[in-house]
Amino acid sequence: MLVLDSHAHCGLTLPFAKLHHLWQDGRIAGGVLISPVEEVYDRYDPWFVDSQEYRESREKVHAYLKSLRSEHIFAYWFVWNDFKSPPGNEFDGVKWHRHSNEPEYQV
Repeated sequence: MLVLDSHAHCGLTLPFAKLHHLWQDGRIAGGVLISPVEEVYDRYDPWFVDSQEYRESREKVHAYLKSLRSEHIFAYWFVWNDFKSPPGNEFDGVKWHRHSNEPEYQV
């Protein structure tokens, strides 16, 4: 039986190679991977305005996560306030919530 009760942030700023050793030490065979927040938006700027740089960063980190998918590694799409959906069946789930002190979704 495979039981998942947590996730790990993983991306270009925190590559899987750094996590993998920790997982091995903990006898963790797999899990859910979600982009680090800083690769999606600036969570510390309450007036954050999206930019081409962040759009490209989201594209790159999602491509990286997608490349890691396997039988026991589940890549999740990080929804930002552009509400862009994951393409096709290329992701195993979505991360979609914000904390009250972070930039608000633009509806």
